[in-house]
Amino acid sequence: MDETVEIKMPACPWPVEQIEDESFLYRQIPVHTRVTSRGRKFPGEGHFELRDGEESLSFNWDKHVDVAKNYILLGLTFNINNQYLEYTGYKIFKYPVNFLKTLPKLVSLDHTPNYYGSPSPNGKPNNRAHSSLDCGIFDDGTRVALSDYCIENIEESECNFKIKAIKGEIEELRARANETPYHKEWDFTE
Repeated sequence: MDETVEIKMPACPWPVEQIEDESFLYRQIPVHTRVTSRGRKFPGEGHFELRDGEESLSFNWDKHVDVAKNYILLGLTFNINNQYLEYTGYKIFKYPVNFLKTLPKLVSLDHTPNYYGSPSPNGKPNNRAHSSLDCGIFDDGTRVALSDYCIENIEESECNFKIKAIKGEIEELRARANETPYHKEWDFTE
């Protein structure tokens, strides 16, 4: 008797869209690796390495999310220990799509919304803004280009944001578990 059960992901309610050249993509980078006695640059090339099982780097498209919502998404996401991520331990950098499309090893830059259901599981919010940068193998040259862009364009790329301004909102959303707009269809009019 075949007792295998196929688990189907729910159909995503959002269309995959073409990312416009004039757009920006946000990348969240953990700052706990920032402190070093050797004066390493931040963000460093290591922040753009693919982890095991990854085929692309994740970004969030500014058409569907702003800096505050990026931090809220982080604050509603569980880490590998099923605890909320420490969202204050991240910096967000902004990349122009025009720049990303000049990366020599670029394979694709796609809008890839993450939808896990309505509601999605607690700790795993849906993300309409999710986008993927695929450069095949993220070699040293690609990672250096991504790092250097931030450093050479720090005024435009670093998103300075008063995280404390949304602490209360994140705590209130966490208390609601998965009964938030982030865990449903991203309708923020409620």
